[in-house]
Parts: sequence; structure tokens; C-alpha cells
Amino acid sequence: MGRGCLFCDCGEEVEAIPVEGCFKLHETPWLEEYPDNIPTDIFEVRFKNTRRSYYQNTSGLDLRRGDIVAVEASPGHDIGIVSLTGDMVARQMRRVGFNPFNGEYKKIYRKAKPYDIERWQEAIALEHETMIAARQIASDMGLNMKIGDVEYQGDKIKAIFYYIADERVDFRELIKVFADRFRIRIEMKQIGARQEAGRIGGIGACGRELCCASWISSFSSVTTNAARMQELSLNPQKLAGQCSKLKCCLMYEYDVYADARRGMPRVKEPLQTLDGDYHLIKSDPLARTMSFSSSKDTLANVVTLDIARVKEIIALNRAGRKAETIEGDMPSNQVEEPTYRHAEDSITRFDQKKGRSKRSRRGKDSDRPERRDNASEQPRRQRNGQSDTTDKGGGRNDRRRQNAAEAKPSAEGAESRSGARQEQPQQTAEISLGFNADTLPAEAADLYLNVSYELKASTALLPRGYVVASDQMALRESAPVMYKGGIATMTVDDTAAGIEFSGNVTEGLRTLPWQVSFDKAVGAITSYKLDGKELLSEPLVPSFGRAYTENDLGAKFHVLCADAQHPSLKPVKIDRQAKDGYTTISVIYTSPFAATELSVDYAIYGDGTVTLTENLRITGSVEKPDQPRMMRFGMKFAMPGQYSDINFYGRGPVENYVDRYQCAPVGLYSQHVNDQYAYNQARPQDSGSKTGLKWLRVTDNAGLGFEMSSGVRFIGTVLPFSQDDLDVTVGGKQYTTNPSNRPPLARPA
Repeated sequence: MGRGCLFCDCGEEVEAIPVEGCFKLHETPWLEEYPDNIPTDIFEVRFKNTRRSYYQNTSGLDLRRGDIVAVEASPGHDIGIVSLTGDMVARQMRRVGFNPFNGEYKKIYRKAKPYDIERWQEAIALEHETMIAARQIASDMGLNMKIGDVEYQGDKIKAIFYYIADERVDFRELIKVFADRFRIRIEMKQIGARQEAGRIGGIGACGRELCCASWISSFSSVTTNAARMQELSLNPQKLAGQCSKLKCCLMYEYDVYADARRGMPRVKEPLQTLDGDYHLIKSDPLARTMSFSSSKDTLANVVTLDIARVKEIIALNRAGRKAETIEGDMPSNQVEEPTYRHAEDSITRFDQKKGRSKRSRRGKDSDRPERRDNASEQPRRQRNGQSDTTDKGGGRNDRRRQNAAEAKPSAEGAESRSGARQEQPQQTAEISLGFNADTLPAEAADLYLNVSYELKASTALLPRGYVVASDQMALRESAPVMYKGGIATMTVDDTAAGIEFSGNVTEGLRTLPWQVSFDKAVGAITSYKLDGKELLSEPLVPSFGRAYTENDLGAKFHVLCADAQHPSLKPVKIDRQAKDGYTTISVIYTSPFAATELSVDYAIYGDGTVTLTENLRITGSVEKPDQPRMMRFGMKFAMPGQYSDINFYGRGPVENYVDRYQCAPVGLYSQHVNDQYAYNQARPQDSGSKTGLKWLRVTDNAGLGFEMSSGVRFIGTVLPFSQDDLDVTVGGKQYTTNPSNRPPLARPA
């Protein structure tokens, strides 16, 4: 939660354990082991994210770094963690420029007691929910501001609302609404984009934690002059940080470059020589060199000169003379490249061709672990049971790769053959697959070639056989086939309230009764019973949305797609027709989108099969901004918790999406509903999507349940939570991020 503290209910009372390195503005107490030179009773106490202050220990408490204390606040008291003690406090106060109010420090009351920590934990739990609600209130009031964070005081009687605004905001009325809604004292604190980035935290382009979150406490002005001084390209995407402002690190070396440039000559005109004019293209203040080109527009005959030679030529040109040559008598300036541990780290590795060693290194290869350099084998052609492959790896010849090829002629696993090969980099080889694709039996409708690279020996971090790269190539694919209902006798009871269907279906040696209930008021199937067991806990209805995430809120999807999230669908027209062995029901709904018509056509067969076709048709002239906006288009229903086994034929086993599916090969998979949701997420979020499905089954332990199929490949998501459980706009349920708090009866939505 930004405080670097772990709460534990391991005993009768709540405990809070500080965690090093898990909070903002982390400092190293390098004087902690030394005796204090100046006795002091002033301590630095940290709170949420980057907020820190200094307090006086008037009670003479024995305090150490990491102790949780109750400190004076206005009004009430706050709970914080001691972060600095001793001589380091005075040094830190001078660095950040801290001055106590009226020359007096606020007091440290006591070490936090169990009931203080319990109340502190309750306050922290309210912060995220309060922030989401505060954002919605500010948006409804039309205020041009963003609530970036909320921090509750430890006694839960006051909260600080951090906000960002481009201009002055009159929030007097907003404070009244906040106080009435949350029943606490309100403090509004405006912060800038850099302060917000420091409070949120993140990883910079350098791969390290953001400076504003790790050590910067005051921000200096950064201009593009700093980039020009260091000869950096003025590319906004490269120069801007996560706060969308110029990176603070542009100023780290500014003084060094400024000092180095003081002795550099200013070249305003091209250097004139008997060979022609040379134009300045680049300066290197640290190396004390300048580069020139014989062409003003292109890099031609580039020469690098030291500043002494440049000054010499400028002096000749000012005297009306031209230099005989651009380089003169100076030796050629060859910059020696540093020695690299690995050849692939060299910045000039592509400048010259590498000769191939003809000496055999087979003896040395056998004892070395296999290395992967992002190589993959792509099949050139496949004929007569052979695959011609070329290894495009860029590694050295003393490293080998092991290629494993697996052919799956049928989705149902009717035949599977695999083999392993070892090939050297930059070599081509033909791999026999052991069968001819053109003579496979007719039932082998789908044929995939799986190629993977595995380590042939264990390394320090990875075991032998670890797959470092893989790919799946479709040699033969059949079109999806939707299951057609069987013609059988069924009973249809049409009343004013609804339509009841019933019949029998044969499963193996068993004959099971089924009943389907269609509610005319809802315009949907509300019940499906198989062998007396209910398969539906909610009606089968059209769905256009999913649970919003915090990223969706930033993109304002909760505003743009509001009509699709919780549509109010009411049947306008219901038409039933009896066919030979099945019955059709056509339903037209009140569409949630303007100038559109929503309809669903049902077909109920005698063996209990239900097919449906969902249509959304634009009926009028609609401008592009007013066209229907939705996150999904499909059907949604809920089943009781005992239907928790999943079998599907499509991409898996991990979650995948239409733009991210290369890591999920096509196959036949068996999983559990509770395994579809990622419980390690910090916030509730939709997950578990599967793409490229031909069919999907959700059943109980006895194998009874639903099977979904389609004439085209479709996307399916089966989760143990409902859409509202995961939606951050309605708070999200806390048990979705903690498996131990999961309800005993999960419900796949």
C-alpha cells in the first residue's frame, strides 16, 4: 500500500511488520552503527509513499529504525514508521530544507499499540475505494482535476486527497460533498506530475526504480537546453519520463558537459580546405573531438578532429587562407574500442564480417551448456514427410542448439510423433517427420508442427530440457463445425408467462431427461435442467462488456462504453415457430445503442441442443462517434459452482488474446475453473481468456454440463467470479485478490 509494511493476523492481536525496500524514498542508514556525535531527540517518520516529516521524542522513548509510532497530527494522531535516527536526521533535514512550524516540532506520543495498528489497517483498506469514489464525484461535478491518491490518517478521522490540475480549481463545494459522503475531515493537496510519478512509482527506461520514487525529494527545473548541451536527439518520446515531463536525469551530467564545452570552438561556418568545405555534424565535449562531413546534407567523408586542429583551421580561414588537407599532419584519430566479455556486446560487431572457423570443435561442445540467442527454426517446405529447416541463430560455432519437432495429426490425439535433432548455428538440415502429410487418414483433420528449442545441458539458472523458444505451424487446419441438434421427440408447453420444453437425451448407456424454460418477460432462457440438476443460475443473455480495470478508467472506457456495460434488455417481439423435430424462437430486444436493432434467434432441438444466433444491426444513419461502443459481443450466463471442470479445443493452456496468442499453441486441454483467475494481481481484473476455440465444455465431476461450439473460432472466458465482482468501478471484491478469502462455492460467470 506504499507504506512498506506487512500486516499479520498470526496471533490474537494484529501486528505490523516493516519490510525493507518496499517503500518510496528508501535511504541507507550508513551512520547507524556509529555512536551519535550530537545527542538528538528528533526522528524522521515516514508515512504513505513519499510523505515524511520530523518529530520530537519528548517522552524519552527507546526508538529504533523501523518502529511503528503514534505521532501528533492536526487533529488527532497519525501512525508512521521511524525511518531515520541519530546524526542522519540533521543531515537529511539540511538536504531537504525542512523547517519546523514556529520553531516547534510535533511530538511522538507512543509506540503504536495493537488497537492503533488495527485502526490503521482499517483506514488503509478504505483508501482505494475512497479514491475511486472521489474521482467519480469530481467528474460528476465537472471539475477539471484528477484525484491521484488518497491517504487516510492513522486514527481514521482525516484524509488527504492529492490531486493534479492544470489550472486553479474551486473545490469548496467538492470538500462539502466529500465530508458528507466519507464522514471525515478533508485536506486537499495539489501536486505536480513529477510528484504524482514519485507517489505511484515505477521502472524507468534505464531499468531502475524511478528516481523520484527512490531518492529525489526536491525537483529542479529541466529544459531542452540540457539535451542540446549533451548532443541528445530532441525526441519527446525519448526525453520524457513517466510523468510526461522532461526526465530529471537530464540534469545529472549537465554541469560536466557545460564545463567540457567551455574550451570548444564555435563553428558557425564550414571549414575551408583545398579539398573542399567540411560541415560540422557532431561534437563530443568529453572526448574533445568534433566530426565533419564533406556534404552538408549527407554523411560523406566523415572526419573526426581534435579541437586543436579545428582551431588551427578556423584561424587559417579567418586569415583568408585554406588548409591544404582537413587532417593536416595530425595522425589518424582511431578510438580504441574497449574489450567486451562477449562478442555480442560489442557496439561494432556488425561493422565487419566474421570468418567461419573450419576447425572442428566437436570435442569442446560436449561439455558446454547449450545457449540460445533468440533463434528459431522456420520450415522452408514440407514434402514427403520431411521438413527443410535452417537455423538462423547468431551464436558462435562452439554453441549448439537442440531442436525438437512434434507433429500432431489430429486434435483428439489420434497420432503423435516427435523427434529431437542437434544442429549447429547457420546450418540447414532436413528432418524426417515419419509420415506423409498428403496420405494421412481423413480423420486427421488438423495437423500442426510444433518446433521447440531446449537446453541440452543445465545452466546456473535453468535446468536441462528447459524450452527457451517454441513455435507452432499449421500444416492442415479444418474449419470449425457447430454441433447440429438431433431430431427427437420433445414436449412444448406455450403459456402466457413462458415456454417449457422437455425431452430425453442419450448419453452413452444412459437416457437423461432435460427441461428448458424460456421466460417471455425476460426474453431469454432462464432455466436448463439435465437429469433434474439445474445448469443455469442466471438467464442466458447478450453481453457487450467486461469488468473495467484501472487502465480502462484512464482511457475513459467506463464513459465511452457505459451503454454496453449493464444494458437494460427488454423483449419487444417474440416469435415462436414449430419445425420438424425442433422449435425456433426469435426475440427482438430494446437495443442499448442508438439506431440499432438487437435480436437473438433460438433453436431448441429434441435432444436438448440449443443453438442461437445473435445479431446487432444498424438501422439508421449513425455518425462514427455515435456508433455502438462495446468491449465484447457475445452471450453471458452463470452456472452453479459444482460445474467447475473445463475442457476445450483451442489455444492454451495459458490465457491469451487476439493480439497475444503466440505463446499458446492449439491443443486439447483440461483445466479447472478456479485456475482461470490470476489471484496474484494487485487489483481485481478479468483474466483467463482463451482464443481460437472450436468447442468448450464446462461440466461437473460426473461429466454433465454444457458444451459450446460455433461455426467459426470463438473466444471464451470462464471465471469463478461475476462481472461485478471484478469491476473496479463498483469497488471489486477483496476476495478476488486473496484465494484464502474465496467464497466456498465459486460460480463461473
